[in-house]
Amino acid sequence: MISQPLLVIGSVSANILEKVETARLLGFNPVGVLLDGSVSHDSVPTYRLEDLPANLRDAPCIAGGAKDYPELRHARLDQRWIQANKLLVQEAENGGLTNWFTLIHPSSAVSPSATIGRGVFVGPLVSVSSETKIGEFTTLGRNSTVGHHSSIGAHSLVGPGAIIPGNVEIGERTLIGPGAIFLNGLRISQGSLVGTGAVVTKHVRNGAEVMGNPARKLRRPLAVVRRTLRKALIRFLRTTGTYNLVRDFYRKFR
Repeated sequence: MISQPLLVIGSVSANILEKVETARLLGFNPVGVLLDGSVSHDSVPTYRLEDLPANLRDAPCIAGGAKDYPELRHARLDQRWIQANKLLVQEAENGGLTNWFTLIHPSSAVSPSATIGRGVFVGPLVSVSSETKIGEFTTLGRNSTVGHHSSIGAHSLVGPGAIIPGNVEIGERTLIGPGAIFLNGLRISQGSLVGTGAVVTKHVRNGAEVMGNPARKLRRPLAVVRRTLRKALIRFLRTTGTYNLVRDFYRKFR
């Protein structure tokens, strides 16, 4: 009996082997479709998109390792990974590959009432509870937990061992580090970064980076220096009695 092919779009690299192994456990035969010319690992046969045989173009697809996109060079590291994954999907769809498959490891427990989007990967030993919603192309790392009535937006990444309890709302394009823990009922806005081992006790705003126990917003050194210099300048101007003059001048030409 010949197993059904499953297309792994993008580089079949070491960080994607867990998906490849899961596909094989489910009875699929992984086939790499390279968009960046990478060499395949683990004896996965590969084709370039333009050379993919016609009989494979309708096979189910999963997203593999993304190529390097120059336009993302200056993006924040976590957002660079997420946006590259999103661009990879768009590039594959532009090439006619649209049959995205949801890949769930056999050792994971997913509630029948959970809603799982297309292109999602649920890793080994993951628990997805009742009435949860997982957005498309999101990855749930091994041993992670998503509690009842929680939701995770599209193109997000939940690291291994993260614990998301009930009624937590996580926006799209969010990266949650390994071992992060959340309290019930929190709202984590889109584009956020939650650091490894963080204990999140409060809502997180759009694009924020939070780390530590309890989790606090990351203060970048350059921003701290700018704030300190600004306060020192204001203090100097007040001391010399020129603050109002400089302020009015600044407002005039702003």
